[in-house]
Amino acid sequence: EIQFTNNAGDYIFLDEKGNHMAHYAVRNTVNLPAGLGLLVKVGRFVSDSPPGESLAISEEMIEWPLFVCAKSVLGRIETEARSRYGRF
Repeated sequence: EIQFTNNAGDYIFLDEKGNHMAHYAVRNTVNLPAGLGLLVKVGRFVSDSPPGESLAISEEMIEWPLFVCAKSVLGRIETEARSRYGRF
């Protein structure tokens, strides 16, 4: 396995046969005050991993967006789910 950084700053991974192995960082944008955003690594994708292990995500690292109407919408969704399914 060979690993190096090319002129563009990308990490390149090659297996023992010289085949390119895809390695990607999964990133989430964290919104900061004044409209600034910060990219945070929340996972990875490795193409040559065993089946079912190529993608790894750390869900607790993800900042999900909040909306002003989120509570009122969630309340309506819960009410609708309870009326259809009896529980939620």
